[in-house]
Amino acid sequence: MDFMVANPDRVAVPLSGPGGKIAVFELSKTGKLPDGVIPTLVHGTNVMDFCWDPFDYSRLAVACDDGMIRLWKIPKGGLLEPTNEAECVLSGHSEKIYFIKFHPLASNVLASGSYDMSIRIWDLATGTERITLEGHTDQFVFCWNYCLCAFNFDGIFSFAWSPCGSRCATLSKDGRLRIYEPRKSCTPIAEGKGPVGARGARVVWTLEGTHIVTTGFDKVSERQISIFKANDLKENPLNTVGLDVSPAILIPFYDEDSSTLFLTGKVSISN
Repeated sequence: MDFMVANPDRVAVPLSGPGGKIAVFELSKTGKLPDGVIPTLVHGTNVMDFCWDPFDYSRLAVACDDGMIRLWKIPKGGLLEPTNEAECVLSGHSEKIYFIKFHPLASNVLASGSYDMSIRIWDLATGTERITLEGHTDQFVFCWNYCLCAFNFDGIFSFAWSPCGSRCATLSKDGRLRIYEPRKSCTPIAEGKGPVGARGARVVWTLEGTHIVTTGFDKVSERQISIFKANDLKENPLNTVGLDVSPAILIPFYDEDSSTLFLTGKVSISN
C-alpha cells in the first residue's frame, strides 16, 4: 500500500490506529490544519490499498481486509466530519484484497486482486463484477501495460494495466510473470519467468507497452531489475541489473514522456 495518494484536487493519507481511517485533505486549503478531530473516512477494518479515480477526482476506492471494496464520494469543499457511510460497497472476494487499480483509459473500470487467487474486474457504473481472471498457482503480481501484487500459499505480488488498457501483467510468488487480455480470455495469454522468492515483486509496462520491467530479488536476496519483451516472455530477460542486498522491495514508477524509470525504496548502507 502506498503511503498516500493524490490527485490535482486532494490527497488521501491513512492514519495510524484502529478503524482503518483515511484522512482527506483539500489542496486548495493551505496552511496549518485546524485544531480538533480530523475529518476521516472510517472503514472499521484494516485498509489494504486505496486509489483515486482518474476520471473523477472526488471518488476514492478503498480495499480492506474483509474482502470488500468501498467507494467514497468526497463532497465539494472537502470532508467536514468523520463518516463511515460509503457511497457503494463491492463484495465478491472471499479473502482480503491485496490491490486495486483503476483502468487507465476507461472510466468506471476497476481491477482488484485478492488472497483468494482471483483478479476481478468491476463495472462501477452498475456495481457489478464483469470478469474474473484465473490461472495463478502461488503468490503473484499483476500489471496492465501501464499500471502495476504475497502469503505462505498462493498470492499476488503486483498488478499493472498496459498503456492501451487492453492487457495486464501479474507477478506471483510462484516466480511467474503472466500477461492477460481480459476481453479474450480469463486465463493468461503469455507466461514467463519472473523474480524468485517470497519477499515480493513489482511490475510496470514501459516503452508504449512493448516492454515490461520487473523489480524483485534473486535467491540470495539481492535486489534486481529486469526488462522483458512483452510479446515474448518465454525468452530470458533482455537485461538484469543487480543492485544490493536489502529486504525492502523497490517500487517502480515509469514516466512515459521521458522514458524514465524511477525506483523508490529503503537503501542499504554499510560501513
